[in-house]
Amino acid sequence: GCFVGRARRRGALFLPAPALHDCGAASAVTKTAPVGGMHSPLHEQLMNEIYTIIALARPVVEAVERRDRDLGSQLRRALNSIALNTAEGLGCRAGHARSRFESAHGSLFEVSSALGAAKAWQYVTERECAELLQRMHTLGGRIYGMMRR
Repeated sequence: GCFVGRARRRGALFLPAPALHDCGAASAVTKTAPVGGMHSPLHEQLMNEIYTIIALARPVVEAVERRDRDLGSQLRRALNSIALNTAEGLGCRAGHARSRFESAHGSLFEVSSALGAAKAWQYVTERECAELLQRMHTLGGRIYGMMRR
């Protein structure tokens, strides 16, 4: 696919550009970018785990939204924040990276609390959330490790 590149002092950051309607149009588009734009397989693996968590969360978020639009929206925003802050942390220097990983870690806690509230309101069951919560716990440990580097 096509990727948008933005040069940095050390290397370049490549972002997927599915929203570009005409991939051949701009000089900012390259077809030689690494797969997914990640700088290492571990970064790509981490982001793929986050996307898996979001996919697992989708039916839960939709069930919550049917009963409580505000809580469902907050869940969706917090899940997106995990992905966006982690990706930003992977692509920036140490001081800023730690701040982004801390934000992603905080968003994990927010999702966990929102799921707890949804279970308390009986919008969803423990069974519906079990795998999601287990994967989030594991991801939390990985992001915590990134914060401490």
